[in-house]
Amino acid sequence: MQKISEIEKFKFEFLSLIDSNMPIIKIISDDIISIEQLLQNHELVELDSELSEILKDLLFRDEVKDTILFIDNIKMLDENNIISLIKQIVKKKLTDVKFNLTIVIYLFDTNELDFFPKAFEQFSYSLILEAPNIVEIINILDEFHNFIGINFNNLDEKNNFANILLGFSRTTLKLFLSKLYQTNGSINLNREYLIKEKTKYILNSSMHLKYLEIDKNITFSTIGGLYKIKDFIQQDIIFLYKKNKFKNKIILFNGVSGSGKKSIVFATANLLQLPIFYINSAQIQRENINEILKNIKYIKIGLFLFCLDTELNLINKQFLQNLKTLDIKIYTFIIAENQENIKIFDKYINFILPDKFERGEIFKIYINKILKNSSELEIWRFIENSENFSGKQIEETINRSVEIATFENRKKIETKDILLAINELKVK
Repeated sequence: MQKISEIEKFKFEFLSLIDSNMPIIKIISDDIISIEQLLQNHELVELDSELSEILKDLLFRDEVKDTILFIDNIKMLDENNIISLIKQIVKKKLTDVKFNLTIVIYLFDTNELDFFPKAFEQFSYSLILEAPNIVEIINILDEFHNFIGINFNNLDEKNNFANILLGFSRTTLKLFLSKLYQTNGSINLNREYLIKEKTKYILNSSMHLKYLEIDKNITFSTIGGLYKIKDFIQQDIIFLYKKNKFKNKIILFNGVSGSGKKSIVFATANLLQLPIFYINSAQIQRENINEILKNIKYIKIGLFLFCLDTELNLINKQFLQNLKTLDIKIYTFIIAENQENIKIFDKYINFILPDKFERGEIFKIYINKILKNSSELEIWRFIENSENFSGKQIEETINRSVEIATFENRKKIETKDILLAINELKVK
């Protein structure tokens, strides 16, 4: 475990740059509130007028003592006169010992470095304020313990709790803990509950990613067939997760609609007790990729359902390539009907329509789920008459047979009801 928090390391590096007379410091962070709180310990230039007027006023001063000019929007540097004025200020700082002004420029993420004027590069240094590490999260938890009393049974429980909260910014972490307490009057330390609530909290403000509530009763035993796919999930995902060897992977589930792709993902989520969040590929645009990736980075752990409307386009591929670079514990399942295998996928799995044996198993599952009388019916007749049916179509068949029996005031479905429902679906 690290012995120093990210915020303390950042403070040390920041003060070192101030002491070394660095004219411009770029701070990269998605947590501007924490940056502003840090800067409150320094003398700040009041931004009470246009930036150009403030810069001109500073240039005319004979003396400036240990002062910081904080620019919180990189777009403010677009104008040529701003760049020219800042260059004059840098020159004055480097040549006049009485002029001790440091310009601090805030960048939300590394992508905003593209907007940083090249004319300032040789006079500037970049600092990144990383999200809080375990040490800092534990310090924040200790602060909350003093106010609201989070009672951990032992240090391991506290460390496990802190690990779930990795990925949050400092400000968001404190807001999340406050919300949990305000909602329940205490903080539930259950792992599954915390991961779920963290995911929902992050996605509440997302315009694109959505939290997905799923039926907790969906397991591999409620899904007929797909044995090789279930074995893969058990060995390559569930087993590795339980051994704490969970890795960020992208898996493509390709196949016709209704072949069980989403059901397998839902069952996997239930077995792992992890939340699912999703997006449709058409929602991913060049201008929102960074926002979506930022939220996924915050979520840190879970299952990501990526529904592919058509084949992957260039923007989708760029998004997935960037996703693979994140330090997260998330399995991304891409759901598609006609996507070829490409290098970006860690695993490509093709879903095919169920064979005779699998169709029989699926019929039994859905019949027993509703009426628990599959042994009284002629399953072999359903199998023979349902060639090329998907699992979804078999489910629709059973639901329709219930409607037929209900219409005739019968409590149980009969073989003839299901055969009629099969024929109706064939006509469609």
